[in-house]
Amino acid sequence: MNKRLLKALKLSTVNCQLSTILTALLLSIAACSSDSDSPAPDPVIPAQRTIIAIFDGNNNLSSNLNGDISEIEAGTKEVSAATNVIVFANILGQKAYIAEMVNGKRTKVREWSNAVVTTDPDTLLSVMQWIIAKYPANEYALVFGGHGTGSLLKGVNDTIPTTMRPAYAYGWDTSNKVPSGRVWMNTSTLAAVISHLPRPKYIFFDCCLMQDYDVACQFKKYTDYIIAPVSETPADGAPYRKITPLLTIDDTEKMCDTILTTYYDYYTPHLCISAIRTRDVDDLQVKTNAALQEIKQNTALPYDYTKVIYYFVEANKTLQYDLKSFFYEQNQQGNLSDDKYNAFVTALEKCVFTTRKTKPWKTAAQIDFSDFDVEDYNYGGLSITTETIEK
Repeated sequence: MNKRLLKALKLSTVNCQLSTILTALLLSIAACSSDSDSPAPDPVIPAQRTIIAIFDGNNNLSSNLNGDISEIEAGTKEVSAATNVIVFANILGQKAYIAEMVNGKRTKVREWSNAVVTTDPDTLLSVMQWIIAKYPANEYALVFGGHGTGSLLKGVNDTIPTTMRPAYAYGWDTSNKVPSGRVWMNTSTLAAVISHLPRPKYIFFDCCLMQDYDVACQFKKYTDYIIAPVSETPADGAPYRKITPLLTIDDTEKMCDTILTTYYDYYTPHLCISAIRTRDVDDLQVKTNAALQEIKQNTALPYDYTKVIYYFVEANKTLQYDLKSFFYEQNQQGNLSDDKYNAFVTALEKCVFTTRKTKPWKTAAQIDFSDFDVEDYNYGGLSITTETIEK
C-alpha cells in the first residue's frame, strides 16, 4: 500500500477516535449539567412530636374505647401540623388498624386481616416501630388505653408465656391462646418493649391503678414522665376531646398538671390521679427501701393496715395500698422513725410533683370508703402492692 495513503488512513482513524471520545465527553458534561439543574427531592422533615396512642379494646371496653378514639379524632381539630397523632386500635369484633388523625379527620393507613393480640410483645413492638418509621419526629409520646391493674392474684388470670410476673398487667386481649381467654401483658414486659423505642417524653396510662411504685421503678429508664390514675377510672376513660390538644403542650410539667385537672374535673365522683418525674424515682427507691427495712426490724408480719388507704381488693384480699398512707400509719404506730418517714415524704413529693385526690371514687372493687381518710397528711398519689411491702 502507498505509504502516503497508509499514513492518511492512520490519521483518519486517530481523528475518528478523538471525535468519538470528545462526543462522549460532551454528552457526559451535558448529562451532568442536566442533573444539577433538576430540583433535589424534598428532605423528610420530622414532626415536632409524634403521639402514639395504643387502644386495646379487644375486650369488654370495646364500645368505650371506640368512643375515646372518636374523641381523639375530634380533638385533633385543635392540634397543629407540627404534631402527629397516630392511633393503633384493636377493638373486639373489628379489624385492627392504624389511623392518622389530622384536623378532625381519621384516615386508616394500615389494617390487619388476621386476628391481632395487642398484648403480645412482638406484635406491639412491631406496631410502634412501624409508626415511628412512618411518622418520624423530634420526640415521641405514648398513650395507653385499656384495662390496667396494679395487682393480679397469681393464677387468677393467665398471661402470655413471655411475661415473667403476673402481678402487674396491661390489656387484656380476648384470645383462645390461654385457658382464661384473657391475655395480659405484664408491665415489666411492656417496659422491655418500650426500651427498644426512642425514649418517649411521657407515657400517659389511661388505665386503672397504673400509678404504682413498682411500675414507676420498671419504667424509670424508658420515659421522662408518667401520668396515670392511682385509683380505678371510669370505663369511658379520659375526656379525649379536651385532653388531645393538651398532649401537645411543650412544657411537659404544665401539660401533666393541666391533664390532671381536666380529667379530675370531668367526672363526679372524681378519681385519684398523679404525674411523676422518673428522674426522681431512684431517690424514692432508696428512701422507700430504708423505711421498709426499718419497719421489718420493728414489727412482724402480718402488718397492721388499719386506716391505710387501699385501692384494689380481689377475692377478699387487699392487694394495693397508698404508699404514703402505709408509712404514715407505721410512723404513728412507732414502727417507722420520724427521720426515715420525713426523708421518704421529701423524696415522694419531689417525684410525685402533681396529684389529685378524692373520696369516694368510682370502683368495681370491694372498697369500703369508711375504712380510711383521704387527706393531704396520708395521701401520696402513688400506690404499692402488698407483695412489695411484705417481701
